[in-house]
Amino acid sequence: MKKIDDMRHGRHCVFLMHVHLWSPSYFAGSCGGAPLETIKQYIQDQETPH
Repeated sequence: MKKIDDMRHGRHCVFLMHVHLWSPSYFAGSCGGAPLETIKQYIQDQETPH
């Protein structure tokens, strides 16, 4: 119970920032008629780390 109480009060914030709550996935959706070059640029931008 101590850990749960500590987490509720924000004492484990650093730990929680490094926990992944779900597995990596992907999104597929419609572009609604955007030009192909715009779509290509969007995909390339997603692959570049920020």
